[in-house]
Amino acid sequence: MQANDVLSLTHAPGAQYRLVGTEGARAEVHAGLSDTVRQIPVTGTTIFNGYSIAKTFTAVAVLQLVEQGKLALSDEVGALFPEYRFSGKFSVEQLLSHQAGIANPLPLAWIHLAGEDAAFDAAGFSKRIIAANTQLKYPPGSKTRYSNVGYLILGELIERVSGMEYPAYVRRHVFEKIATKGFLGFAGPDTDDYATGYHKRWSFTNLLLGFLLDKKRYTRPATSTWIAFERAYVNGKAYGGIVANATGLSDYLQALLHGRLFENPTTLSLLFSRQEPGLGRGWFTGRLNGHTYFCHAGGGGGFYCEIRAYPALHLTSVLMTNRSGFSDERLLDRLDAEHV
Repeated sequence: MQANDVLSLTHAPGAQYRLVGTEGARAEVHAGLSDTVRQIPVTGTTIFNGYSIAKTFTAVAVLQLVEQGKLALSDEVGALFPEYRFSGKFSVEQLLSHQAGIANPLPLAWIHLAGEDAAFDAAGFSKRIIAANTQLKYPPGSKTRYSNVGYLILGELIERVSGMEYPAYVRRHVFEKIATKGFLGFAGPDTDDYATGYHKRWSFTNLLLGFLLDKKRYTRPATSTWIAFERAYVNGKAYGGIVANATGLSDYLQALLHGRLFENPTTLSLLFSRQEPGLGRGWFTGRLNGHTYFCHAGGGGGFYCEIRAYPALHLTSVLMTNRSGFSDERLLDRLDAEHV
């Protein structure tokens, strides 16, 4: 896979692709531009917003607490949060699998500028959003409907059970166990290693951006074919706050497959289990060339990425781009095909 092939497939200014097996990287591509105005190339150290890939870290944290006996997948969540007065009963399991009946309102007070991060009240944001969405939209267990709010609840659950703030818990119990040479975090450095996010200027979704955010506040004046985003972070870390590069995420996925994030090997089986076609616990599933994979996409304004693990093959893949994406495009089906 060549750089031009990756750029042609992703339709992005820049991209990283990394496929890793037990012997190390089988394929690694850094393509295009991190910054189109200053002509800064994407390298192996370039950092991107990972958006909803954060949900997989939240799922790992929940399963760690289950493994420790501090939580059970069958626990009724409302009993742990009586202050919210949910309109129905649902379990931790149902939250993980987007089957709890929790709404997914859009826009969800989506982002804040990087310069505002130190003063951003994450706890207050979470409590406001959850309190406004306690009325279930369908009976728990009857449907699967993706919900960012559900993962905000899981973030609060991790904090309540562990006694640590969500970012601190994930840093200590996930990032530190990985010891990656790449980047994993909830904020990036103020350097050229952090990619600028872009959105196609001439696109239907550009019209929608005005309904999702304050374009004057969060974007720069358009140049040529791209609108550039100001550096910003997602308000809800548990559903969308990861900042990373392909090396960091590859090391995360390999740490999962090699049992470094759980004490008991059977816990990984709980995480990577198909509950119904296309769905796992905090992950989605699919098949490529006869092999089952577990995956998650992360997309929003300025960035789109995908991560994937093939447990039976001990193979993992990561795609990072700096252009907007709003659905699971499964681009790794194309990129991984010749290696799987």
